[in-house]
Amino acid sequence: RLLPKILVTALIVVCAAALVLFSIIATIDIDDYRTTISSLISQKLGCEVTIEGEIGLKISLRPYFTAEEVRVSNPPWTAVSDLLRAKRVEIQLALLPLLRQKIAIQQLNLDGVKLHLERSADGDPNWEFKPAENKASSKKLLPEVRSINVKDSIIDWQLKGRPPVVLSINNLQAHLGMHETFKSV
Repeated sequence: RLLPKILVTALIVVCAAALVLFSIIATIDIDDYRTTISSLISQKLGCEVTIEGEIGLKISLRPYFTAEEVRVSNPPWTAVSDLLRAKRVEIQLALLPLLRQKIAIQQLNLDGVKLHLERSADGDPNWEFKPAENKASSKKLLPEVRSINVKDSIIDWQLKGRPPVVLSINNLQAHLGMHETFKSV
């Protein structure tokens, strides 16, 4: 008789603590962390990332982050100052990997992206990220992505000695199975 009462009391305490923690997190204004978020992403990628528009965070079993007017800088040797400009980026994270301190993107929505790709005179691609702390390549740097939607976007690929290849994307959706993910190669 005593054991069920203890278990019920423990369950109530755990639920109350979770509710208090959730309400505290839900009242955080994510915009207060704009500079920190940009700095962390910049540090991880090894290039400057700027969020000029609104940002938002929805706390749930699948946390959802949004950012508007996002810019990712290019290396100084490129012809264009930004590798990427996006009107809107939406990222829905998978919760269980977050608990293991890993990032897995359940869904990535990109709207109004202008992506500029080119190689240096030495053949180095501008899309290969090399963070300052270890100068490693980007092969293990980018998180797993399970679903991606791209809308109203342009990819501009500058080829050495040839006119650029421009790809216009009105609406692109890509989904993978439960145990498959996009991974950088």
